[in-house]
Amino acid sequence: MTELAELAALTRMSPTPTEYDWTALAEALGTMPPPDYVELVNTYGGGTFDNDVIVFTPGSSDRPHSYDRY
Repeated sequence: MTELAELAALTRMSPTPTEYDWTALAEALGTMPPPDYVELVNTYGGGTFDNDVIVFTPGSSDRPHSYDRY
């Protein structure tokens, strides 16, 4: 079981599969995001955990959670 699968089992999160243009983001940042981040965002999308941890996504229409906002 992957760490992401363990997290999903613990939190009972429902996947909302989404694909992002990781190549464009890597070009903009000058590096590819970590594989575990890519897996998390492709599986669950962006959002806020307990009002403390924000998961940003590339090019999100939800501006507060868009990776390119910062």
